[in-house]
Amino acid sequence: MCKQDKPLSEYYKRKKGYRGYKSYCKTCTRQKSKQYYIDNPEKHKQSNPDYIKQYYQDNKEQINKYHCNIYQSIPPGIYGIYENTQLIYIGESVTPYRRIANHFSNSLETTNSCIAQAIGNGELQRKNLSFKMLEYVDDKSLRLEREKFYIEKYNPPYNTYAR
Repeated sequence: MCKQDKPLSEYYKRKKGYRGYKSYCKTCTRQKSKQYYIDNPEKHKQSNPDYIKQYYQDNKEQINKYHCNIYQSIPPGIYGIYENTQLIYIGESVTPYRRIANHFSNSLETTNSCIAQAIGNGELQRKNLSFKMLEYVDDKSLRLEREKFYIEKYNPPYNTYAR
């Protein structure tokens, strides 16, 4: 943009760029970014955390309905919670989508989940956790039996009550 010859240290790195650098120098890139935010205030506003929080509050019912439609399709059974690739918790539920929401809840006062407690005290991070159904089981007594089987087999660290 500025048509000046500058050393590579004056350019931001970019893997897809020519020789691994952006085509504009750092000064021009900053100017271009500032101008973009001036020209597109609505897009800038949408990336603001306060705007996002307000959006979720204003559209809570619609968002919850969307998530319920996705998660209600999960039948009763045994589920596992993984930290990266390690199985750390096994549970059973007739409504796994609700139980998972409880585990990942922000409201520690209303949950008895050891996973939620570990997230709350910083022992676990949500971004490293994933959920997977291990087995689908409709019958309650069989579900409890299968949960016990999985706990004994894998001995996950957060299933302390089973030991």
